[in-house]
Amino acid sequence: METISGKLLVSDEIYNKLLEKIMAGYWSAGERLPSEKQLCEMFSASRVSVRAALQRLQANGLILTRQGLGSIIQEPHSNVKLLPFTQSDLSQQSFAEFAEFRAMLEFKAVDLIAARHDPVALQQIRQALLNFEKYGPQSQKDLDFYDYQFHMTAISNCGNEFIIKTINTFQDAFYHYVEEVHHLAPQPYSYLASSHRAMVEALEQRRPDVWKKLILEDIVVYQKLCFKGSREHAAE
Repeated sequence: METISGKLLVSDEIYNKLLEKIMAGYWSAGERLPSEKQLCEMFSASRVSVRAALQRLQANGLILTRQGLGSIIQEPHSNVKLLPFTQSDLSQQSFAEFAEFRAMLEFKAVDLIAARHDPVALQQIRQALLNFEKYGPQSQKDLDFYDYQFHMTAISNCGNEFIIKTINTFQDAFYHYVEEVHHLAPQPYSYLASSHRAMVEALEQRRPDVWKKLILEDIVVYQKLCFKGSREHAAE
């Protein structure tokens, strides 16, 4: 299994490692890369991150991906400058825009859940919390997934089919957002668990305002940590 350092986006690190192997001749032109499933296992990463890395390799002419055939190694073009990724491609603007999109859906969802106070919905959200507490500490991949699943479960139990369909359409982007924010601005598990418990208790008490406040506070913290370097560089 390949080790991910966490210093870059997961997709960037996967790209770098695959690029290094290709340029070193680990795979020859015409050979197939391991399948997406095998790469996910190799890097202990999500399909979203693996696909993003493969798309970059294809954009640089290093692989050719075909449905049913997989990814085939190509001879690199001599005029293509191949450099590893050295920084995140999660821009400050894309972070802010997705945070706004997420808040728009999640805040309305928790309003609806609190108003309806459906015991089945509340039980499913509490179960998602228990899953996060049980499996989250086991690995970074588990932390990413069960944090994502917790928020998806809340939104999916709001009772509004249009909100649910919208978040399902963008679920890969949502997972990628959660995964990369965790890597760029890691928070202690104890803090995350405490925050999630407070969110569930707030919903059970019909206090969606508390859930929203916690999310907004997290967005501010993550934005500061994720883009601290870019602000310092701009100030020089």
